Amino acid sequence: MRKRQLNRIKAGESAEATWNFSVRADVETKSYKTPFQITYDDGTNIYETNKYIYVNTTAKKLMMHQS
Repeated sequence: MRKRQLNRIKAGESAEATWNFSVRADVETKSYKTPFQITYDDGTNIYETNKYIYVNTTAKKLMMHQS
């Protein structure tokens, strides 16, 4: 599991985290549910939540050879 840490984000602001995905050659055309665990604190309490994104993949088209 890869971790990304965003340092201070002020109230009302946003920040961006980027991941790169590698797709196997034999992947199916489908949507994969990808879990994210988010931990944060407000200076007093620590909070944890789980969120999901869906990553859509497309299978490689097979080339037909004519003889």
